Order: sequence, then structure tokens, then C-alpha cells
Amino acid sequence: MKKYVSAALIGACAMLLTACGSKIPKDKKLRQIMEDKDYAVTITEDESLGSIVTAKKGDEFLYVYRLKSAEDTDTFYSMFETGTTSYDVLYRFQNDSKLGNVVICGTQTAFDDSGIVIKEES
Repeated sequence: MKKYVSAALIGACAMLLTACGSKIPKDKKLRQIMEDKDYAVTITEDESLGSIVTAKKGDEFLYVYRLKSAEDTDTFYSMFETGTTSYDVLYRFQNDSKLGNVVICGTQTAFDDSGIVIKEES
């Protein structure tokens, strides 16, 4: 009986770990996903800032900033929040144990095309 209870607990924990949380594909994988959907993609690496993935197709766009500092996430998040860019999606992660420091901005269509999954905490 103990074997079954242990197996059930291990299985439940594995499901929780894989089903929960947000995920953002790595830059190269994100590029591949978006290029496969006909987006023009650029990846810009900056030694002091981090990386920026830009994907555009017509009026659809997605920007993913992977930043080195939490302060930079505030700067870029504020830039989009108060700027003139028309977006549907705007997310910020600061010092996230899995994602790090990330700002995501874009249209809903481009976001949906990207394979990014954001799980809102309840």
C-alpha cells in the first residue's frame, strides 16, 4: 500500500511541477517559432543590458527583453506603459527564480504565435 501512496504522491508532484508556471522559449527557439510563422526576427545582444528579441509581421509585433537587472525591467516596462506603442500584451518579471528579469510587449496575435505561456498567480 505504501508503494501506491508514494507513487501517487510522486506523480502528483511531477504534474504540479510541469503544469504550473510561465514559460518563455529561449531566444534561438523563439526566433525559430516566429520565423516559421513568417515573422522577421532580430536578436540583439548587449553585454551590459541583456538580449532583445524583436519579431514583426505587418502590424503584429513582439518584443522580449531578457535583462540583467530588475531596475532595467522597470525602465523598459515604464517605457512601453507610457509610450505611444499600441500593444495588447505587457508583462514584467523581476528576479523571477525561473525567468529572471523579463519584459514582454506585443500584439495578442504575435504573443499567441510565440509559444510563450504566462500563468497568472491566483
